Amino acid sequence: MEQARGVLDSAYTLVHGDRGRTYDHPSVDFTRTAALVSAYLGVPITAEQIGIIQVLVKVSRLAATPGHRDSLVDIAGYAECVGMLGGQA
Repeated sequence: MEQARGVLDSAYTLVHGDRGRTYDHPSVDFTRTAALVSAYLGVPITAEQIGIIQVLVKVSRLAATPGHRDSLVDIAGYAECVGMLGGQA
């Protein structure tokens, strides 16, 4: 049934449903991740950059598995999350 839904619809449902409830709002989740990555790298990283980095991870995976639907859904979902942050990427 999931396959019958569009990629964007699937991503929206995940971001505003299960994933949102599990991981909290992207501003909380990505800010927490940005603090960890910033500490690890020793340079400041923003929540928006974390979202873009997540997209790049999925693009890298698509290079190995072109057309993998889950990666496409995740890319759309991360784009939605970055948009929810309200800043500029």
